[in-house]
Amino acid sequence: MATRKAKVTTPPSVDWRAQANALKAIANPARIQIIALLHTFEGEMTASEIMFELERFAQPTVSHHLAILVRAGIVIKEKRGVFSYHVLDEHRLEETVEGIKEILCHHV
Repeated sequence: MATRKAKVTTPPSVDWRAQANALKAIANPARIQIIALLHTFEGEMTASEIMFELERFAQPTVSHHLAILVRAGIVIKEKRGVFSYHVLDEHRLEETVEGIKEILCHHV
């Protein structure tokens, strides 16, 4: 006797592409450290300040990871003069986490 698989339904409010992009951006140890730092700092930071705090990353590496987080909407970048200031978009990060919870809980 063959077992029948349950029909999978998805919550209508999920933007799959945005969720996937946000998760890909977060899914890196360096970027998780940057997110944690911006979260605990609770303010704007330049790439140089982030590099100084994390110590083991060179400035170009930090800038690369910040660019990925900015493209995903997890970090907001504001250029002032020669410096770019970065701040965590807490709302977007929360949306990502809540979206994953909704997906997982919907199927439980």
